[in-house]
Amino acid sequence: MTSVEFATAVFTLCNVLRVLAYVPQILRIAQDVDGARAVSCGTWGLFAVSHLATVYYTAVVARDPVMAALFGCNVFACLVIVGLTLLQRHRSARSRAGIAAAAFSPPGRLGQSHRA
Repeated sequence: MTSVEFATAVFTLCNVLRVLAYVPQILRIAQDVDGARAVSCGTWGLFAVSHLATVYYTAVVARDPVMAALFGCNVFACLVIVGLTLLQRHRSARSRAGIAAAAFSPPGRLGQSHRA
């Protein structure tokens, strides 16, 4: 194995592991009940853009479709993290709004229509 082949193998292995490492983060966000407030959508969005640039580079300059596909998986995982985070924040905000509305509703009126 040449040094170039070894470097490529190590690089590929590290990126396969990185794709797998997204799974626990995705699961944690999916189970979060507090709006995933600790997750930075800006950071994960920047990671996605960076990986997208690498997809372009590996496809056009390096002409390596396998590596481009691998970085495409990184882009997808980052976008899943951003999307799930935004969804959890939306759900959390709706839940908080519902709790706040219930707290200020007159007794016995919650869920009743306002027909005369």
